[in-house]
Amino acid sequence: MKQDVIQKSLKEQISLISENKISSFELTKIYLDKIEKENAALNIVVNLDPKAALDRARYLDQAFKVNGPVGPLHGIPFTIKDAFRAKGFGTSYGWPGLQYLKAKDNCTIVQRLIDAGGILIGQTNVPLSCFDWQSNSPIYGLTKNPLNPERTVGGSSGGAAASVAAHFSAFEVGSDVAGSIRHPAHCCGVYGLRPTHNFVPFHDIGPSLHKESFSNLAVGGPIARSIEDLKFVLSILTKTQDDSFKKQTLKIAYSLKWKGTYLSHKSEQRIAKALSQIQRSGHELIKYEPKFDLEKCLEVWGLILGYEYKKMIPALGRLKPFINIFNYYFNQKRLNTSAFQNVFEKGLFASKADYEAALESAKKLREQYEEEFQDFDLWITPVAPTEAFEHKKAGESFNIDGMKDIPYTTIGSFLSPTALLHHPVLVIPLKEVNEHPIGIQLHGKFGKDWQLIRDSISIDKIL
Repeated sequence: MKQDVIQKSLKEQISLISENKISSFELTKIYLDKIEKENAALNIVVNLDPKAALDRARYLDQAFKVNGPVGPLHGIPFTIKDAFRAKGFGTSYGWPGLQYLKAKDNCTIVQRLIDAGGILIGQTNVPLSCFDWQSNSPIYGLTKNPLNPERTVGGSSGGAAASVAAHFSAFEVGSDVAGSIRHPAHCCGVYGLRPTHNFVPFHDIGPSLHKESFSNLAVGGPIARSIEDLKFVLSILTKTQDDSFKKQTLKIAYSLKWKGTYLSHKSEQRIAKALSQIQRSGHELIKYEPKFDLEKCLEVWGLILGYEYKKMIPALGRLKPFINIFNYYFNQKRLNTSAFQNVFEKGLFASKADYEAALESAKKLREQYEEEFQDFDLWITPVAPTEAFEHKKAGESFNIDGMKDIPYTTIGSFLSPTALLHHPVLVIPLKEVNEHPIGIQLHGKFGKDWQLIRDSISIDKIL
């Protein structure tokens, strides 16, 4: 049945359209019908424009008859995170009011997908300011995990990853400043890539009134149900092609914990099993205690993030009395006392000289990472302390294996420090029967995204 087409991979769907076995209109209608039927229970897609999507599908079908496909994504519907400016949609970042400011143009990421023949059908949910490891929006409400509605989809690209997992979209694009691609991929059992900094154009993603974003930390990257589909979308976003080569044997460092991190027994056992499978396949694995200062990474990351966040606030709001109010309600009250909350606060009140010093420190830490891991092909780490957790109030502490009062922000302990390093990181889900999936992070070398993807394909085939 044609309705089954959306269970197929992105590349298979493209082939079916190119072989004239299904039209763009038919495929778009199947996606829209599925969203209409299932979205109310999950709250993944928060804005939908069926008429515009079907009109574009008709146009693409007519264009195909005359000149063939308009691009590599010809006729494929997709959703996009509510953090990327898209013509005709509001870009809210989860802030009430911004959803009413309809964009008159697309950001570069969205435009490249449309130029490639894609059909934008709607937007997916994000938390307030895209700043949480859950996707609970003050505008649209809570997004539920299609694998288990009692659990989180992660954040902030939680709606994006859930859309892929629920087969509402064959792929998505997320943004990542503190794990916002990697954590949702982990929670929803899909693949996500945080690419090398500035590899995917990210300079103009925001709403019309403020198009810029966090210039020194945030990136945009693809989310998909396979690495091959992820690779395909990356080639469209970057306008580059795979230039890697296949290695028969990989030298892999792995670290399951470091200071300030927790890992549940269940997660540790499942990752250990995966590592054993990788080793038995012939790859070299070395348990590694990173020598470069990951605590310093978190400190520098937080200062840069807080300072750049402050720059995005309108000038009046940057005055100290307003920043104090913002810090209390947005940071302290939501996230409670933690190392994460403290370093973000320092950034909000940092001077320009503090910020510039942090940028210099970040540069040195990146150099140390590259030097330390130059002899390895990959570095494997967990994504999060636990599998997708049950919905909870932001800031509420965790109980992990009987250890109580573990800070809420610990969920980002494997994510925030490594976001500072600007290297590519790919999340692979570990899927087992009757178990909720968890992910592992495969870290690559700066600028070597295609090599990371090729090496990750080798690992994924083992698991």
